[in-house]
Amino acid sequence: MASNILRTPYMERQTTETRECAVCLNERVDPCRTSCGHFFCEECLRAALKPWNRGRCPLCRSKVSLYDTVKADLTTPLETPAVDTIFGSAFLQNGRPGVAAYHFDSIEDCYISYENAPSSWKLANGEKPPARKPFDNPVWEPATRTFTATVEWGENTFGGDARWEYTMVFSDDFAFIAGGACRKFDADGQSTGVSTFPIQLQYIRADTSEAREEWRHFLHLRGSGADTGVRRRVDRRVGRWRR
Repeated sequence: MASNILRTPYMERQTTETRECAVCLNERVDPCRTSCGHFFCEECLRAALKPWNRGRCPLCRSKVSLYDTVKADLTTPLETPAVDTIFGSAFLQNGRPGVAAYHFDSIEDCYISYENAPSSWKLANGEKPPARKPFDNPVWEPATRTFTATVEWGENTFGGDARWEYTMVFSDDFAFIAGGACRKFDADGQSTGVSTFPIQLQYIRADTSEAREEWRHFLHLRGSGADTGVRRRVDRRVGRWRR
């Protein structure tokens, strides 16, 4: 976070309306300001954030993207996402449709698709999970790109779980689920574990050709050893995470 970075006088000057670009060190051309408050030439910042339109601020190394960087008027973003909501989209687990895929047709019609779930996925009564399992009590907060909901399995538990509580935080371009978790509980209300996005649960928007690369780049930016392990396991474990 930028607040944890030792700020130099030069960095402080770059948060004001100075004319120098911190990348090329020349007078800024088509100036823009990142979410961390630093100014650059638009062309310089675009080059620094290639090819995924997101990365680290060249000056303070905070996470930034072209979607939360604004032009000189301080209101117009450099890039606008292809979609500005989750509704009308489906998010696939490791890119596979029908394998615990999340569908957001509308706030009244959100569900998990198990249409192509592996045969080993069974409910407590031995049956396959339903083709469509609805999200209960869905809430969408557009300002924070956060979706919350629950899934109730009741006595017919799934993997020993009777209830899942979801929080999903979507990336600024709605290409993947960038944060949040699924908290799991048994029939007695006792916690059985937590699966986090995007570590244990990796979801990308369907029909988004660049989403997988953006998701991998996002994991790289997190910079933890656990993320590296996840990337190594993705292809070997496709379909094994149920939630």
